[in-house]
Amino acid sequence: MKRSGLPPLLKTIKDGNITWERLEGVDHDTLGYLLSCHLIIEHYLTEALKSRSWPLDELQWDAARLSFSQKVRIVPPSMLGQISSLIPCLKHLNSLRNKFSHDIAFRLSGDDLAPLSGFLKDLIRSPEEVPSGAIEILEMFTAVACSGFAGYIARGAHEFKPSRS
Repeated sequence: MKRSGLPPLLKTIKDGNITWERLEGVDHDTLGYLLSCHLIIEHYLTEALKSRSWPLDELQWDAARLSFSQKVRIVPPSMLGQISSLIPCLKHLNSLRNKFSHDIAFRLSGDDLAPLSGFLKDLIRSPEEVPSGAIEILEMFTAVACSGFAGYIARGAHEFKPSRS
C-alpha cells in the first residue's frame, strides 16, 4: 500500500487566501530513533535516581511526574563519576528532542550532534572509532549513557545488599 504522506501544514492566511506547505523530506527514521534513544535514556536515568532514594517505598516517583530536564538537573555528581560530562550532552539531547517534538519539519544539521560526538571522542580517545552518521552517533551515545546509569544502579545494589550470616 502506497503512503500518501502527511497532511500539509497551514503556512499563512492573508487577504482571504490560505497557503499550505507540504511536508517534504521528513526524516522519520532519525526522528523515531532520536525519540527512542531519549526514552530509553530517560528510563535508565529514572531507575538510577530511584535506586538510591530513601525510603524507596515512600517516594512517589510516578506522582511527581518529573520531566527529563528536571531529572537531569537533580543527578548527583557522584552518579556518573568520570563521565559526568555526560550531563550537558543529556541536556543537549533533550533540546533536540524538543525541537523535533515541536517542529515536524525540523532536520538535524551536521552540527546538531557535535556535542554528543565530541563527548564520545573524548571518552573513547580514538576519533576514528566514533561514527559520523546521526543514527550511529545516537546509538553509541545511548549505549554509553545507559551503561553509566546501569553501573550506578549495579554499584548501589552491591553496596546495599543485605549481608548473609
